[in-house]
Amino acid sequence: MSPHEEIRKCTRQIERNPYDYEAYCYRGNAYIKLGQYDLYDLAISDFSKAIQINPNDNLAYYSRGFAYQELKQYWRAIDDYNKAINIDPTDSTVYAFRGYCCQELKQYDMAIADFNEAIKLDPNNGSAYCHRGKCYTCLKYYEQAIKEFNKAIQLDPNDCLAYSGRGECYKALGYNSKAQADFARAHELYNS
Repeated sequence: MSPHEEIRKCTRQIERNPYDYEAYCYRGNAYIKLGQYDLYDLAISDFSKAIQINPNDNLAYYSRGFAYQELKQYWRAIDDYNKAINIDPTDSTVYAFRGYCCQELKQYDMAIADFNEAIKLDPNNGSAYCHRGKCYTCLKYYEQAIKEFNKAIQLDPNDCLAYSGRGECYKALGYNSKAQADFARAHELYNS
C-alpha cells in the first residue's frame, strides 16, 4: 500500500473511531514515508494525538522522536526517545537513534554510551558500530574508531559511511594509501 493510500485508510479509520491511537501512528508514519519535510508537522501532530490517547505506547514516542530528529530538533527527539526507553528498555534502535542525536549535538560520551547499549541489545547493529566510530573519530581516538568501522564493514560490506569514516582515520594517522582506498570504495558504494 502506498503512503497516500495508507493516509486515506487511516483517515477513514480515525473518522470512524477518533480514539484509535494506532491509526494516528500509522498515518503519522505514512506522512514520514512520503519524505516531505513540510508534512512532518502533520506526522508529529498524529503521534502527539496517539500519545494523548495512549501514553504507554513506546512506538508513538519513538516515531515522534524520529520526526523531530529528521527536522534536526535533537533535544526534542532525545526527550521522546527517553520516554520510549522508559516504556521499553529493550529496543536497540531507540538507543541507536538517541545516540545519533547526542552525536549531532557533540555529546560524544553520551552518544557512545547509547551506541554501547544498542550493540549490547543487538550485536549485529552495524550502524551503531559505525556511529560509535564517528564519535571516536571526533574525539581523535583514531585506532579505536578504526576498530569500530572494521566491525561495521564486517557486518555490512556495503556501508559507504563506514569506509569513509575509516578513511578519515587512516588519513589522520598518515596512512594515505589506505585512506585513498577507503575513500574510493565509499565513493563506489555511494554511487551504486
